[in-house]
Amino acid sequence: MRLSRGGGISHSQARPWLLISAISPRHRMVMVFHVSPKSWSQWPEVDMLPVRVSFVVGLTFLLHLFSPRAVAAQTTSLEFKSQTGDYIGGGIDQTFTPADGTFTASQNFNNGVNIFFNGGPHWWYLNFAAPHDAALVPGVYENATRWPFHSPTGPGLDISGDGRGCNTLTGRFEVLEIVYGATGEVERFAATFEQHCEGGVPALLGSVLFNSKLPPPPPPPTHCVSAVATIPVLLLEVGMLQSSGRTRYALQYFLSAAQWGLDNNHPRFARSSLTQFISRAVDASNLDPTRRNAIPVIAADSLVCGASNVLTNIAIEK
Repeated sequence: MRLSRGGGISHSQARPWLLISAISPRHRMVMVFHVSPKSWSQWPEVDMLPVRVSFVVGLTFLLHLFSPRAVAAQTTSLEFKSQTGDYIGGGIDQTFTPADGTFTASQNFNNGVNIFFNGGPHWWYLNFAAPHDAALVPGVYENATRWPFHSPTGPGLDISGDGRGCNTLTGRFEVLEIVYGATGEVERFAATFEQHCEGGVPALLGSVLFNSKLPPPPPPPTHCVSAVATIPVLLLEVGMLQSSGRTRYALQYFLSAAQWGLDNNHPRFARSSLTQFISRAVDASNLDPTRRNAIPVIAADSLVCGASNVLTNIAIEK
């Protein structure tokens, strides 16, 4: 608080005045005290004697005092980041808000959460469930499979809509916010998700918010998912690449070297050869796509993921 004295003019009569300005993180208040000359001379620096006082409260303080309290904004939205080759999202990015249609949230029969978006030509169902039919709580749910056919011991996930759905799927999701009402209704919900159809590598990534007090989160990072875990299958995948013979030969060479290391009990050599295979695949995907030796990024990602599975399954004696 700051106190100061000075001379002020009120109408045609000069009066001394005392200005008190109080500032806090939430309020700014200005008060002007008009003091008679007699009482001014008797005004100590600390003790305040009765005086004729009038004050003016700053307009901003009044507005803050009497206006309704600000309510935290709530966000409802659905966002998809669909990778090339993803069947559900069609390889395109989409965002929906209440301006595009209606959102409803409810509990599904596995004690999880169902979000339904109905936007005329676009409609989407999102289902999330915890293991053992437990109530969802904030946290990461790994190794999800298709809801409602998921294992009782694992989480369930299903993102479908616009006439498309997965027969089988793998994925993960993270619940960021969840609030239930007194009778169990879903009042607020926020989650990110990653879904792979039919064991494929391309992912549907995204986020969903329902009356959430959180800002829209970025889609989760992609996790490596591949059914390939042997060198012979990787060799078949390399043979089907749409690239030059030189690129295919180089990749096959490192895979054959890794197989030789496994067959002759040289696991470190096998792991080293797989590392070179991964490096060569990434280098080829970084080339200009118009070059003969280039391979598509999505193909390289699939090879890298499969080779990583093989590499992590090679045991090395300590």
